[in-house]
Amino acid sequence: MVAGEGYTFMDSLADDRMNQEEMLAENQSAVLLEREVSQAMSRLNEKERFVIEHRVSAEEPMTLQEIADHFSISRERVRQIEGGALKKMNHFLLPIVSQVSESSAAYA
Repeated sequence: MVAGEGYTFMDSLADDRMNQEEMLAENQSAVLLEREVSQAMSRLNEKERFVIEHRVSAEEPMTLQEIADHFSISRERVRQIEGGALKKMNHFLLPIVSQVSESSAAYA
């Protein structure tokens, strides 16, 4: 095209959006990760699951005291439960996250 025939500077810029293959890979990774998080959560006991859902992954997390009051336990015990639950989640999810990261890097 010649400059006077509808050609603009925008026409010469690179398109930085993901292509269809990258979008599909990212979507598949997100679905896999969501499924694995759900499975990992199902392996936690009731208190651990409650702490993860209401303190770690909540948009407005509960305080240690609020959770302690809910279960009639100490704040320190809630902190211990939280630490143990996070270790378990890490153990369950670390191999999956590594796998997802490697597959995402292949498309970068």
